[in-house]
Amino acid sequence: MMTNKLILHVDDSWGCRQLVNAVLSFYGYDVLEAVDGVQGLAMAEKERPDLILMDIYLPNQNGAETTRLLKASSVAHVPVIAVTSSDKMSDYKRMMDAGCAAYLLKPFSPGQLLALVRQHLQEVPVAV
Repeated sequence: MMTNKLILHVDDSWGCRQLVNAVLSFYGYDVLEAVDGVQGLAMAEKERPDLILMDIYLPNQNGAETTRLLKASSVAHVPVIAVTSSDKMSDYKRMMDAGCAAYLLKPFSPGQLLALVRQHLQEVPVAV
C-alpha cells in the first residue's frame, strides 16, 4: 500500500486538514499541511509534492491566486485539486481558470477524495 507520493494540502481549517491527512495517510500517502496560500506556495517549491489539494478561501493569499502562482513556478506540472465548500459556479470557474485539474466539493467521502487523488496521480484504482 505504500505509494511514496507526497501530497500538499493547503487549507486554513484544522479539521479539514486532519480529515484529509487521516484518509490519505491510511492509504500510504505522505501529507504536508499548509495553513495559507503563502505557506503553501513556499512549501510546494521547497518540497516538490506530487499533488496539491487547494482550498479557495485562504488567509493572506486565496486559493486561485496561489494556484496561478504555482502554475507559473517550477512546480507548474503538479496537479492541483480545488477542495472547497463553495458550490458557486463563479468559484468553480475561478479555480479552474487558475489551473486546477479538478474540483472536490466539501463534504466529500473518503472514497471521492481517494479516487480523485489516484486519478490525478495516474495510479491504478483499488476498491475502498
